[in-house]
Amino acid sequence: MWSKSAFFWIREKMCEKESCEGIENLSTAETKCKAPVFPSNTEEELKQQVNKWCYDRYESDNCYDIQHSAQQKFLVITKAFYGANIANGFFLVVLLYLTMQSLREVISRPIVQRSTVANIPAWLIVPIVGSLYMGYSLASKTSIVANQDFYSYSWIGNVYLISAGAFFIAALLGWHIAATSVMNRADKKRKQISVVLFIFTMMLTIIIVVAIFVTSVVVLVSFDSKSLKEEDLYRRACILDLSFNNCSDCAEGNQSCPQWSKEQVLGILRINLKQSAISAFIFLIYAFNGVGYGFVLRDHVSTNQIDYV
Repeated sequence: MWSKSAFFWIREKMCEKESCEGIENLSTAETKCKAPVFPSNTEEELKQQVNKWCYDRYESDNCYDIQHSAQQKFLVITKAFYGANIANGFFLVVLLYLTMQSLREVISRPIVQRSTVANIPAWLIVPIVGSLYMGYSLASKTSIVANQDFYSYSWIGNVYLISAGAFFIAALLGWHIAATSVMNRADKKRKQISVVLFIFTMMLTIIIVVAIFVTSVVVLVSFDSKSLKEEDLYRRACILDLSFNNCSDCAEGNQSCPQWSKEQVLGILRINLKQSAISAFIFLIYAFNGVGYGFVLRDHVSTNQIDYV
C-alpha cells in the first residue's frame, strides 16, 4: 500500500528530503521512500532486504531508515487524528445529552414525548446501516476475518446482520407506535402490546450486541502470532490481496503471498476486531437508550399520558 500512487502525497509530506551534488531538498517520495514490500519474518531481515534493494538502485543504504521514519510519522499523525475525532465524538454526545435534558425542562413533557416517538425510526437508522456494513465487511469472502478454518470468526459478521434485523424490527415497531392513535380501550391495549414488543426487541438486540462486543474483545486480547498457522497466514494474506492488489503470487491453486509479513496480517486482523468492538459498543448505547425509552413510554401509555383523538 505504501508504495502505491494513492500514498504519493503522504510520502511527499512525510519522507525526508535529501541533497545531492549541491541541490537541496530533493524529494525521496518516488525513490528511496518508495521501497517495495519484501517477504520477511523479522524486522532485521526486512531492513537488510530493503537496504540491498536501495544499494542496487541508488548505491545507498538508508532507504529503510527513510521509509520507516516516514511511516512512523504518518502513524503518529493518524493516531492523533483518530484520537481527536473520538474525543470530539464523546464531547458531542455529552453536549447532545445536556441539550436534550435542557429541552425537557423548557418544553412540556407531552411535546417532548411526541417528538421522541416520531423520531424512533430515524435515530435507529444509524445502528441499522452500521450493523449491515459491519456484517457485510466481516462475513464476506474478501474479509480477512472470515476464513474456513479453526480460526474463523465470520459468524461475527452474521450476528451483526441479525442485529441489523433486530434494529429494523424495533424501528418498525417505533413507527407503528408513533402512527397509531388511541380512541378506545382496544387501541390502548394494542399500543401497550406494541410497546412491550419494542422493549423485548431492544433487549434481544442488547444480548446480540453484547455477544459481539465480548467476543471481539476476548479474541483481540487473546490473539497473537502463535494463533496463526503458516498456511493460514498465506490464505489471509491473499484475501488482503483481493482488496489491496499488493501480491504477486496469489493465483488460483497457489495460495501464498510473501509480500505480507505475519506482523502485518496480524495487525490488520486486530484492526478489524477493534473496529468490531467499537461498533458494537456504539450500537449498545443505542440499544440501551431504546430500552430505557421503551419503559418510559410503557408508563406513559399505562397512565393514559397519551394523545386521544
